[in-house]
Amino acid sequence: MNPTGKAAAANDSEQARNDELASRLFDFQKRHELSDDQLGKKLGNSGTYVSRYRNHRQGNAVFTGDLFKFESAVLELLTKEELMEGDATRLSSEGFCVHATHRFLDFVTVNRMLSVGHGPAGKGKTCAARLHTAKHSRNVYLHLWDWTAGRDRLISALASAARVRRANGESYAEALVRTFRDSERLIVIDNFQRATERSRKFLVDFYDATRTPIALIGNPEIVTQFRKNDQHFSRLGRCCDITKTEAEMLADTNKRTVFTLLETNFPAALNDKEAQSRALEVLRTPHGGASRTVRSVLRLAECITRSEPMNPADAIRLAETQLAREAA
Repeated sequence: MNPTGKAAAANDSEQARNDELASRLFDFQKRHELSDDQLGKKLGNSGTYVSRYRNHRQGNAVFTGDLFKFESAVLELLTKEELMEGDATRLSSEGFCVHATHRFLDFVTVNRMLSVGHGPAGKGKTCAARLHTAKHSRNVYLHLWDWTAGRDRLISALASAARVRRANGESYAEALVRTFRDSERLIVIDNFQRATERSRKFLVDFYDATRTPIALIGNPEIVTQFRKNDQHFSRLGRCCDITKTEAEMLADTNKRTVFTLLETNFPAALNDKEAQSRALEVLRTPHGGASRTVRSVLRLAECITRSEPMNPADAIRLAETQLAREAA
């Protein structure tokens, strides 16, 4: 659903009220039974500003003041309050991915990457990302909606979330590049599977121009969308499922390691599931079951099959035995 009143934003973006944001604000006010003065104090303004915002462009009423700055304060208030009201109560619930998501976001920040964190819906990605932003006040969090999925709306929404103002004759895109160039501020864009192709292209170009860390959060289809364009996909520094437990991520890492080692050292066994399983067991073996040991086992197994026709998994077992004897 596209909020009413947003059509005017294209020509008068600084003075057109964000009606979806206004609806959320006044729902919040009603829910907490706040007067205009009480709500104004929470926003760092007065009750008069709240009243003006409510009646903006109704009859002869027009919001006077910095609407851009006021709505930025509204968005910040709602993000924090909504987190405290509901999302924070789920931090200890089963399947919640705070640790994995925060580790991903910290990695993206430190390494200044453009990256994708994905996972099934309902696992807590949004709450975890908002919580991270609440703990890092300089970071920018943006939740993408259907009406902000297009390139121009995305740019406007990102500028609003980051409180970026344009200089004379400057577009919002140019203002964003100027503000974020070589910045260490992390930009988190949630629900990014909604983004259009033009929006993805803008984010890739924006990253190339600024090298600011950007984390794109979304459902699994976000990976397919990026894979459709090799140039865009190649820009991703990391692309991973942030809803998995540490044990699941370790298992995935081990599997990828085994496939790489098989491909390099024992290609004939690459598609043999029994051989894959055997190599994975070698990798998991305590006291020396690291990738170096697996590499030695696979190289010997490959040599064994050259001299004697043998099942790849059996060759790996024989190689293990021979290396164990040599070590003893």
